[in-house]
Amino acid sequence: GGGGGDGEEEENAAACKEVLAKSGKDSANLPSDLAKAIEAGKVNAGSLEKFLALEAIPLVGPLLKTSSLRNRFLADDTFLNKLAIDILVGSAAQIVAEYQNRKERFVAEADFVLAGMVTVVLANFAAVYSAAPSLYEGASSKGMSAFGRMMAACPDNAFQYAPKGSPFTILQRLGACVKPVPQLFLVGFLAAAGGYSYTALSVKVRNWMEGKKEKEKKDGDKGGAKLGPDTIAKIAVAVGAYTAVSTNLRYQVVAGVLEQRFLDVVFAKNIGIRSLGSTVVRTANTYVGSYFIVVYLQWLGLQKTE
Repeated sequence: GGGGGDGEEEENAAACKEVLAKSGKDSANLPSDLAKAIEAGKVNAGSLEKFLALEAIPLVGPLLKTSSLRNRFLADDTFLNKLAIDILVGSAAQIVAEYQNRKERFVAEADFVLAGMVTVVLANFAAVYSAAPSLYEGASSKGMSAFGRMMAACPDNAFQYAPKGSPFTILQRLGACVKPVPQLFLVGFLAAAGGYSYTALSVKVRNWMEGKKEKEKKDGDKGGAKLGPDTIAKIAVAVGAYTAVSTNLRYQVVAGVLEQRFLDVVFAKNIGIRSLGSTVVRTANTYVGSYFIVVYLQWLGLQKTE
């Protein structure tokens, strides 16, 4: 087993050197962490070729200078595709989920629909990013507390493959579920606070411009979100908690189990079917998340219209 792993890593390193030679580059032209990963055989030739091609694109190249984004792409060369799928298809799934939940009240509660769209899209983006398997390197533990060192040793996804010869412990995999919680709570909190504050402001501006404040209170078809500062704060906390727990765990399973351990293995040589499978899985995941966040907020009594 170990010899086979060493052989695969040697093949990866040799193939990557050929790719660099054909492109007229060498390891000195690459970020130091990427050069080390190539030398260790952790990067395959296909991922490196796609990385070099994307690096040459003006708008994309600068993004790949960020090590965390680059490491996610190198661990999964379809990462950017999945990110695009989740944002575009996820937006459509969000609208469908909103309509299925609200039905005849969809137009009357359009203010909540808009705020929900902004919130879910931003939260899902953060969840896709944080739950994506990455090229594991192991972070420097200098100056870190014991808890910080433990979190740094955890993978980015609880189910991702471990580096050969360095298996993750059960505690590290459980830690991967906890690792993104603060970041996802903050993203969900800020996205909800911004989205619902915008909605509250738009309602006030609309009412002022139309001069129909009294009439709209009696007009059920017009609707209008009841969003005072205290309600917005409660919604922001609730959405932050939902993003940190439900969204986090769902994306851990989608990226680490359904995609990396199923689709990427069964359809390893067919990127078209892998992309289609990711589209189906991520659409279903976004729909479920979008539907239940509306149910959750309504259950808490945080979505009421006038």
